[in-house]
Amino acid sequence: MTEHTTGHPNGPGTHGRGGPAGPPGHRYRLLTGPDDAAFCERVSDALEEGYELYGSPSVTFDGSRVIAAQAVRWPTNDERPNAEVRPV
Repeated sequence: MTEHTTGHPNGPGTHGRGGPAGPPGHRYRLLTGPDDAAFCERVSDALEEGYELYGSPSVTFDGSRVIAAQAVRWPTNDERPNAEVRPV
């Protein structure tokens, strides 16, 4: 089970828009691993942290098991809903 992550080279919260309330890790994460309950839990945990799904999941077969991948990304401030805005 692996997790590949990429983000701003200076670390979380330093990419400009995220500021101090930036992501708990990198802005972009590619979660990979066997397609099992643990993988689904890792994706769910990322969503609970505030990440959003990015693209469709992918699966492949490594000869003995199904391996899944799902990218998640941290939304920028201007993409986050504003709590002050209310529908009319």
